[in-house]
Amino acid sequence: NHRYIVDGTMERIHAELDPRRFFRINRQFMVSFPAIRSMAPYSKSRVKLVLTPPTGDDTIVSVERSAEFKDWLDR
Repeated sequence: NHRYIVDGTMERIHAELDPRRFFRINRQFMVSFPAIRSMAPYSKSRVKLVLTPPTGDDTIVSVERSAEFKDWLDR
């Protein structure tokens, strides 16, 4: 339940992370598989995630990233 301030853009941070372990679901969030507690279908082929620890915000996979996210889960 800690918060860490990280200097850099989401693009730069995402580029530095292992793509097998982390996925950028939208403009605000990158997730790791162990943090996903549950998933549910959402409108327009999107997926809503419940994460551990909770974020306090809706964590929804963007339309543009939904297909790639599903592929990432199958790895």
